[in-house]
Amino acid sequence: MRPVKKGSEFMRTLLQRGGRELYTYYWFMAGLSPEFVRTRFDEVERMVVARLLADSFMQAQAGDVSRWSEVLRGFWVDNADLAAITTPTLIVGSGLDPAFFGPSPDMTTALHACIPGANFALAEGYGSLMVMEAPQVFGRLSAPFYADVVGNSSGE
Repeated sequence: MRPVKKGSEFMRTLLQRGGRELYTYYWFMAGLSPEFVRTRFDEVERMVVARLLADSFMQAQAGDVSRWSEVLRGFWVDNADLAAITTPTLIVGSGLDPAFFGPSPDMTTALHACIPGANFALAEGYGSLMVMEAPQVFGRLSAPFYADVVGNSSGE
């Protein structure tokens, strides 16, 4: 957890002192794979502009955003609560965490271990924004889980 705490501190400082645009660039670049950032930077720029214009989170005061992020990270669910989950569960973890901001592969593996019967897939080579970068990868990783859930719910 120490790297995540330091990552959170870095993001807070960047938002407060570096400004919203720099924070937003870093947020996207930390969540996307290095290959995506390197080869499709025009798309990263469009994502940054869209988020700055449309996301009310980015319009809030830097102090409010920092406090919200810290409060959100304080809502950890304990292992006993996770062990009580009986609903079919799929955890798709990102294979990269270059910013140490989470979720890291270790974090998602630990989460998977706490939920009995949970399914797990690791998106190797992708960061936490894998669904934006490569939705087809998420579809491929999650399709077997959804097929199983639908099959079991229809009495098969």
